[in-house]
Amino acid sequence: MRRATVRPDELSWHRAVVCLRALVETAGWAADDTLANYAGHPWLMIGQPLAVRLSAVTGIQVRPL
Repeated sequence: MRRATVRPDELSWHRAVVCLRALVETAGWAADDTLANYAGHPWLMIGQPLAVRLSAVTGIQVRPL
């Protein structure tokens, strides 16, 4: 079996991309005025931690809905 090596900076970048995806998706729901349809969705519930992680990686202040 072959093992892949992932550097910590690469892993951090990929985690940030996942955070960005979730935040963009939820912002789309808000823009479409369909946010109520997603009440209780995990991405809405963890918006703040997603924003904190993305801010830490990018150095840009990010805020959830």
